[in-house]
Amino acid sequence: DESPRAALSWVSLANHHLEANAPADAEPLFARARETLERSLGAKHPLTAQLLGNIARMRHLQGRYADAAALLDESVGALVELVGEQHPMIASFVLYRGEAHAALEDFAAAEADFERALEVFSSVGGAPHDAARCKFALAKLLRAQDIQSDRQIELAREAAAAYDEQGLGDEAAAVRTWVAS
Repeated sequence: DESPRAALSWVSLANHHLEANAPADAEPLFARARETLERSLGAKHPLTAQLLGNIARMRHLQGRYADAAALLDESVGALVELVGEQHPMIASFVLYRGEAHAALEDFAAAEADFERALEVFSSVGGAPHDAARCKFALAKLLRAQDIQSDRQIELAREAAAAYDEQGLGDEAAAVRTWVAS
């Protein structure tokens, strides 16, 4: 079966492999799903764009940060055309792209992505965990560049509070440890 429904099943199975730390098993499933979705729905369809985000996640886990960033560029571009700039999914994918840029030590691009993601999270909401993660990622990035020390602490404290609100005490504790260091 080469239908979008089958493709979504392959994506689900691929994500399961990623969670089991088996990206080599996930990769062919993602490739098959991408081919199927692009053929049946087109490259500029929300499901296809979301799939690119999943593939980017896999690339990030594999340490292939440049590939992840490029896929997220493609995904974000398609999603902006489909849903506009102000959408929670845009914020999450821009956050993920910022993390890829940070791993590549492209601090200017990472900072721009984190700022953009925070702007969208604050205006339209989105996944609270991702918003907290974005604040902490930006705080760490600012510290790595030894700039805006007051803002670093403010962002980190906001992230810790958000994690607490979500019942994510371990994440909040990690942020507080970072602040104290």
